Formats: sequence, C-alpha cells, structure tokens
Amino acid sequence: MTNSNKNGESIINNYSSESPYEGLLKNKNVITIMGETLQDFCICEELTPNLYYLQQNGLYFKNNYSVNKTNMSEMMGITGSYYSFYDADYDVDFSISNVLKGKYKTTFVHDNNPGFYGRGNLVKYFGFDNAYFHDDLFSADFTSIEYPYGITGYEDNDWGWTGDYTLDSVTIRQALPKMVSEDNLFYSFYTSLVMHGPYTGGVTSNLTLFKQLGYYTKVEEAMENNKWNNPLKGMIKYEEYLKYYECAAMDFDKAIGELIDYLKEKNLFDDTLLVIYGDHEAYYHDIYLKMANTNDLTQVDKLYQTTLIMYNKDLNEKVLNDYSTTTITTFSSPYVVCPTILDLLGVTYDKNWYPNYSFFDERYLKSFYSYQQSAFMDNYFYSTDLETLSYVRDKSRNSDEFIYDSIQLMERIEDINDLYEKSMIRKN
Repeated sequence: MTNSNKNGESIINNYSSESPYEGLLKNKNVITIMGETLQDFCICEELTPNLYYLQQNGLYFKNNYSVNKTNMSEMMGITGSYYSFYDADYDVDFSISNVLKGKYKTTFVHDNNPGFYGRGNLVKYFGFDNAYFHDDLFSADFTSIEYPYGITGYEDNDWGWTGDYTLDSVTIRQALPKMVSEDNLFYSFYTSLVMHGPYTGGVTSNLTLFKQLGYYTKVEEAMENNKWNNPLKGMIKYEEYLKYYECAAMDFDKAIGELIDYLKEKNLFDDTLLVIYGDHEAYYHDIYLKMANTNDLTQVDKLYQTTLIMYNKDLNEKVLNDYSTTTITTFSSPYVVCPTILDLLGVTYDKNWYPNYSFFDERYLKSFYSYQQSAFMDNYFYSTDLETLSYVRDKSRNSDEFIYDSIQLMERIEDINDLYEKSMIRKN
C-alpha cells in the first residue's frame, strides 16, 4: 500500500522532518499525565487553579476530542497508536520510552494492580525502566496526617469501581520521588484515577471524604458565586453527579499542584515539558449525553471534547511569538501526544510507526479514528466508512479535507497494523 500527499509524494516512507519545532526542547524532561475522564468544563480558576494556570499560559488545544476506552487512549499517548496486546508479546521499539531508552530514565505510574488491562506486561513491552502500581506505592495500613482515612477501596488486589479510589493528590506524593530524577533526564507517564466515577455518592464512594476535605462546599460556593458553571444545574440527580465529578477534579488539580511545586523545588520546572490529556468523555450515568441533550452518538462537537494541554516555558514563548496566542483551535486528539513529544525533543524516530505526525509538522492530519466507535471524526464531521457522513455540524463547510486526512490516517493505521504483526513474537 502506498500513501501519497497532494503532490503525489510518498508519506509512509518519508522519514524527514517538516517541523520548525524539531528539537526545540532537546534534552528537556517530559511528564505526561493522562487525566481520567478529564474534560474542559471542569477547569476554572476558582476550583482547579493549577489546571487553569497551565491552560491559560501553556498550549491549550481547545478543539481536542477523544472517545475510546482508557487503555486505548493511554497506549496512544505512549506509542502513538493502539493495537491489542492480549494474544502475543510485541517488541514496541517506537514507544516514547523505548525511543528514549538509555538516555532518559523512564517511569510508568498508575494506582491500580498490574493485571488490570494487562498493564504489568504492557509497560515492559513499552520499554519503561520502572513501573509502579498500587502495592508498590502504598502499604496496606498506609495513613498520613494529610490523609488520615486509610485506603479502604482497594481490596483483593483490585478496586471495586464504586468511586472509592485513593486520592490522586495522595498517590502523586508517593510517586513523585520515583517519577522525577535530579541525576538523569526523565520521561514519566502517570495515569490518574480519582475522576473515574461513578458519581452517585454511595456509601463506599469518596463523596464523604470530599465533603470532609471541604471540596463539596467549595463547589457549591463557586456555583452560587458564578465562579463555576455546572452544565447540569437544575437537573434532578445529575446536578449532584457533576458536583461529585468536580470534587474529584479538584483533587486531581491538587495533584497537579503537588507536581508543579515538586519540580520547582528541584529547579526542574523550566526544564520539563508537561503534557496533560484526557482519555474520554464523562460517560458515567450518560452525563455526556445529558449535557448535550442528545442521544445521537455521532454529534462529535457536543459529546467528545477532552482536555489537552502542553506546558513548557520555551515552547509557550515560541508559539506565542509565532501565532500571537497559545490557544490552539486546530482539531487535535490523543494521536498528537506521542509524535509531538518526540518532535520537540529532536530525537531520531521513524515516522512510519505513527498514524499521525507531530502537531507542528506540515503533514499533520486533522482527523481521529475511534476504536470504540469504529469511526473517523473531527469536530465537524463523523463517518464510519468515509463514503457517507453520519454527522455534519455545519452544512456550509467543505468535507474534502476531512475525508482526505481520514483516508491518509486509515492507510497509515493499516500499514502500522502490518508492522505490529511483523514485529510480533509469539510466546509459543
């Protein structure tokens, strides 16, 4: 299969860079955080000041969209693509951690057990030097002055998925000494948990804890003072769900603050690229459908907006100088994360292994493929076959660029799947 651009030139075999940002952050550290169910509506100055600061001062990708399961979005942020790992082992040389191996200390952190989604094996295939899960971070009787409630939700080596997760603000404190190195360049990937849901506030949920910590009162005060807009205000039940969600967002934000303070204390903040992105929409209790007032799953712009922020002083300044703003309105998705990081670091990497290019590469494809939906989309169009459009946000808008970019993306995904198969090492 041969991919070609509008000039008939090969895409899949073109290794050369076409990005003016290549190497801008050479020899900088990288911390990527995938925020569970992180969407922009939770970010405000009053309740999530750290996310708000990064959003206002860093690169804020305003039109970022994602609808996939958590493990799919996670893998995209680490390897640039997604492919099932459950039937075989793979030599994932193209993951960020493998590309940086030997030069960077690489670390993966998630507060769950290593068997969930097979992460314990996956991070080995991805090439992380170190991986830390719940039992690596906490003893069974863990308590602290800041967190005197113990860890009650994690039993039998797994969560009960009732909303009783360890706070991210607590987990990040345990993880930071393992994620950050003063002696080596480092690349660390952190998957959050506290915002996962459900948000019903049952007996075993974190809602009681959020009230004890003062989060719930602050959310109500922010609503009363018009400091935060609850998208489901006035809707029975759902208004409370969103209050609970926002409390969890506040704790995630507190974890981001802990990270920023730690980097500043080590004089590493300016030498680190922070990438924060959301895995998917707030699907619990059909919250995303209620907010959009629709049951039409093709309405991309109403349903699937997620957060993407990149922050580094040098990057912020260059983008601001080049474009007079750090708010990015071009369509983006989790496909952006991996190739853009590698581009900014200026490392040598084979672009054949990635469905998309760096956001700063002129060949960047403004389309996203959702494995969960089996559909291509941007923030104007949705199609399952690229012959018919299931959703058109604006009928006056030409769909040619979307179709073109989606076809290129589809062909690259198919080629990469072939490369995965060729690199497969079966256990038998």
